[in-house]
Amino acid sequence: MATVAYQLTPQLSCHAWTADRLHLAICPNNHEIYVYQKSPTGHWTRTHTLGDHDQLVSGLDWSIDSNQLVSCSHDRNSYVFSWQDQVLKPEMVITRLSKAATCVKWSPCERKFAIGSSAKAICICFYEEDSHWWASKLIRRQHDSTILMVSWHPESILLATAASDSKCRVFSTALPGAPCELCADHCRSKGHSSHMHPWAT
Repeated sequence: MATVAYQLTPQLSCHAWTADRLHLAICPNNHEIYVYQKSPTGHWTRTHTLGDHDQLVSGLDWSIDSNQLVSCSHDRNSYVFSWQDQVLKPEMVITRLSKAATCVKWSPCERKFAIGSSAKAICICFYEEDSHWWASKLIRRQHDSTILMVSWHPESILLATAASDSKCRVFSTALPGAPCELCADHCRSKGHSSHMHPWAT
């Protein structure tokens, strides 16, 4: 089977797919996000140009069930984009970071996401229903250098991080005010195990 290659942009800093692989979000190594849609004939057409960030977009992730796109940037900001009338509308996230955000990842339950940063801190972001905004709790003073990658346990409570200090760490994100039990219940309803695996102890 032949592989068809498309050069959507000369440079690429990050990208994210929707679950159905019909939409693709990319950053062309600047402050913008391009969203492409695949046509029935197999061609990719740019449908959105999101220019909410001021500096390089360093991370993108698209949730599977809720179909929300989250971004983070060197401008220390993060946005959650939701579909409204076929248009992606942004909601700003209160990160409280002092330095650049480097990576972002939705939890499997999609009630929260994690942002790594060059401030040696992790943001655990979640939606506050009463205030109608995305808030965050910070995990500080646990890393010696920039956080390069984050990855969630299937139950959405444990989070693994990889940093440029050559170390990988595992944290519990059961922070006050974060909906951790709701995440665990959601994941158990999908058939994930409810016990803690040995590697996370």
